[in-house]
Amino acid sequence: MTAVDTNNILSVKRRAITVLAVQFTGRNGAEVVAFVRSADEKFTKGVTVRNGGSYVSITEDGAGGRVRKGDWVVLDADGKFRVFSPEELAKLFLIKG
Repeated sequence: MTAVDTNNILSVKRRAITVLAVQFTGRNGAEVVAFVRSADEKFTKGVTVRNGGSYVSITEDGAGGRVRKGDWVVLDADGKFRVFSPEELAKLFLIKG
């Protein structure tokens, strides 16, 4: 068995980033659509979004997805819209009030 050289073990932190996000409650589809449309034009090129009532549909350059009640729509640091369940968001981000 190989011994571990403790001089090579580092404590590292993940790069801290701040993102913008909105949660779909099932009743705020217009707000989610407005959030996506209000992003800088360089982020929304090729993105279509529509309010389907009980869901919101976001399509980005051929890749599509539905935002369901409780899901979060995130504009990440790379300028891409991502959809996370509440559980996924809680693992990845600290929500500030």
